[in-house]
Amino acid sequence: MTHDYGSADPEAARFAVDRPDHDTTVVAASGEVDAAAVPRLRELLDRICSDGTRTMVVDLSEVTFFGSDGLEWLCEAQQRAGARAMALCLVPGRQVDRLLHLVREEDRFRSFDSVPRALGAVRG
Repeated sequence: MTHDYGSADPEAARFAVDRPDHDTTVVAASGEVDAAAVPRLRELLDRICSDGTRTMVVDLSEVTFFGSDGLEWLCEAQQRAGARAMALCLVPGRQVDRLLHLVREEDRFRSFDSVPRALGAVRG
């Protein structure tokens, strides 16, 4: 089941949450992930951390802008996931990959080039 968390602004970040199985949650973002989007991302992270998810896949491949606030949230998500023994897999896309490389954090996350590959890695 997919839930969409969007905005009326076509440039604003949109989030879709899917549970492909009981242990896995996929959060897919699109649009501009900036300071205005982070409160919604934190709310989603709170829900995911409390619902029994063992693996969270964060798909940022459709993001058109990813600011420092988004990067801060991503690091927070990784930290919270680790504290709960939850795996976090990242599908960064070009925008996020470029930022991670720029700030020399590209090796910090377990990254994949697609959601199916991330899901395959955690299931296999």
